[in-house]
Amino acid sequence: MANLRRTPLSHKSETTKLAVRILATYFFVYYGIPLLLVVFFGPSLDAILRYPPSYFRGFILISCVFLLIWFLIVQLDKYNGRIKLPKIPLLFNPFTSMFLSALFILLSAYFWTSFGLAFRQTGDRIGDTEALGVLVPLYALTGYYSLYIIYIMGKSDDALERYKSVTVITILLFMMGSILSIQASSGIILIMMGLIQIIRVAVNQDFLRSRTTSGRIGAIFIVSIAGLFALFIGISNKIGIESTLAIFNSDNSRVFSIFQNRLSYHLFSASYHATYNLLNMDLAMQAASDVGYNIQHRIDVLLGRPTTFNEVSSVKRLNYEQISWQPRDRTGTAPGIVGSLFFYPFGLFSAPLVCVFYAYMFRTVAAVVKDANCGIFELLYLAFIIGSLLDVSLDILNPLDPAFLRLILLLFLLGQVESVAGKAKDKYRKAYKQI
Repeated sequence: MANLRRTPLSHKSETTKLAVRILATYFFVYYGIPLLLVVFFGPSLDAILRYPPSYFRGFILISCVFLLIWFLIVQLDKYNGRIKLPKIPLLFNPFTSMFLSALFILLSAYFWTSFGLAFRQTGDRIGDTEALGVLVPLYALTGYYSLYIIYIMGKSDDALERYKSVTVITILLFMMGSILSIQASSGIILIMMGLIQIIRVAVNQDFLRSRTTSGRIGAIFIVSIAGLFALFIGISNKIGIESTLAIFNSDNSRVFSIFQNRLSYHLFSASYHATYNLLNMDLAMQAASDVGYNIQHRIDVLLGRPTTFNEVSSVKRLNYEQISWQPRDRTGTAPGIVGSLFFYPFGLFSAPLVCVFYAYMFRTVAAVVKDANCGIFELLYLAFIIGSLLDVSLDILNPLDPAFLRLILLLFLLGQVESVAGKAKDKYRKAYKQI
């Protein structure tokens, strides 16, 4: 163990190095940038949320969690590959993916004509609609697409060349479906990443992975455009397209304030709970109860049984209830991987064990694309995937939650990647022995 601590990071596996880069990207985006905005422009969320927290306490907690996860990622290096993961060989087969993308665009077209952009915020709940058989697979395929992008990111240019046309068509159909079924700013990220991978596959140009000055400028430009579109969609989802256009055209200061607010919720949640709920065990008990209720509610919905929806039925909603003065109906706020620690049994006392799980998840995502020379945008995307899994990580225990499905698909994907890599190594060994 002592030797592991003294070993430089450069001597670690590619999985470990990439996992640490994803970790640093996640913390910089969701905690570092918001903290800098607080320092230079003030805590904008304090004016609209409950009880201003101590950002110093939040900074101390965030730093400790970051360092602990970093340490555990490195320590887990020696256990890499010892867990035999499940695999479904045809799950990410090129033709399976193309079929699913065609199904996705059909479901997305139905969604667009039936519900539209504001469904998640102002429309009926899933259980109250007559389209349960459409919406559930639509959300499942959205999760599949998010991981299919990672699968393509991790493949070499030579491997992609064999099914180039099929892959381009698949990504294009998924992109079109994402445009039709977009409900949140995260949809823009899926669309932009799809576009980048199409360029990579079609013209064999990894321009966003370039280490040149022009490559970095191109990456920053695309990241900025994607960020603006994501912000626009996020606002439009709540107040409508026309009102959002009016804000963007006439009030730049408000646009900046909205941007700071949306980026700062993880920092605010971590700081708030570190200030007011440091040893609050009741919060964790309520979270466990709500997750259990939500599982039962979703089973009732799927089986068509009478059920009553409880507004506080997820960690997102419970966190929002904690930090907001006047919570709006059907709104939740992810606490982030630091804030989520307060919702686990025994609260912060369980943090070391939970952080082991966090470290394993960072390594799992990295293991799928460990040989790829990831650029800025791809690191941001991998951090986004980590967020979709761990920002409300207690909800991942709900087998009917999208995060749980994404986790299962990720494990299947890693199992397939490791299986292919294992076969390649065996083939190489046999050829070497013959020599």
